[in-house]
Amino acid sequence: MRKIGAFLLLLFVIFSCGKSGNNDKTNKEKGTATKNEQDVMNEIEKKKEEVEKYNRYVEVYNNLGNMDGRIIRYFEEAGNEEKVRKVKGSFPVMHVNQSTIDNVKQNLSSKVKMDELDKAAKDMLPYIEELKTLAEAMESYYEGKDFVSDNYAKAQEMHTKFLAAVKKYNETTSAFKKAMEKQDKENKVQAIEEFKKNGEMVRYNLALQMKLNEDFLAEIDNQKLDISNFTNGNVEKFKELRDKISKQYEETEKILANGEELKKEGYTNSVAIASFKRKMTEFKGSTASLINRMETKKKGESGEISNSFYAEVSEGTPENVYRVFNEVVREYNNLSK
Repeated sequence: MRKIGAFLLLLFVIFSCGKSGNNDKTNKEKGTATKNEQDVMNEIEKKKEEVEKYNRYVEVYNNLGNMDGRIIRYFEEAGNEEKVRKVKGSFPVMHVNQSTIDNVKQNLSSKVKMDELDKAAKDMLPYIEELKTLAEAMESYYEGKDFVSDNYAKAQEMHTKFLAAVKKYNETTSAFKKAMEKQDKENKVQAIEEFKKNGEMVRYNLALQMKLNEDFLAEIDNQKLDISNFTNGNVEKFKELRDKISKQYEETEKILANGEELKKEGYTNSVAIASFKRKMTEFKGSTASLINRMETKKKGESGEISNSFYAEVSEGTPENVYRVFNEVVREYNNLSK
């Protein structure tokens, strides 16, 4: 599952409101703000709260992707049938971040309402909490090697509960993911237009770059490609998208080298900028490797197909493109910190 970038859309609204209220700052400090000035300040605060709430949901969404990967790895070891497979070697830890639960609870208590997301988040919360409890019990059981003394009796009991919880988890998180992806797509289209209109060229080029990156992933999804079948895909579609990514990155590199523009828009972390550029270069390389394997018909090997970890780390696979993109998102989010 692809990750989502931090929400920057409303920042231009805050910036615009702030410009109109600059002359009101002195009045505010004096405690003599007019009704109009107070309305502007209230609007800025409201938009800020919306951004903060949405970004918490972004973090939840991205953490769900991590959970999905851990569930897959658990099933690769323990199986997804009713009878648990006796795990040999180290047990794949199914970890659930407490921050995921905390962010959902904080958002549900927020005065800012996001009806579709709030409902989906409320529905999935009990099953995330249940999985966290089960994961902690599993970790203790396997790391303590209790299966040696009870011959996997407790493992079977927890596995049965895990299967039921994951079923409910998948059903409820699916609605949340769809709502987030829909909102994210709308946000990016609006943001790109507004950033360009406002002359915020760093934000504009970054947002456009991320959209083009996501278009490449969307094509993987549209063609329903994974490690088992990707060499059968339409490679020409990916070539067109790769060329757009490369062309835009030339513009992105130029704007990221413009110190004056970076300073004006508040991008002052040179380390974060360099990290983003390195990871973006890696992402371009991952798209080129995928295209090369599709053209040469280098199919997925048995180890890549049977183990999701190897599929992700092997060059030229759809899973590898997703993995590197998610790292790009991480560095993108760090740019605004």
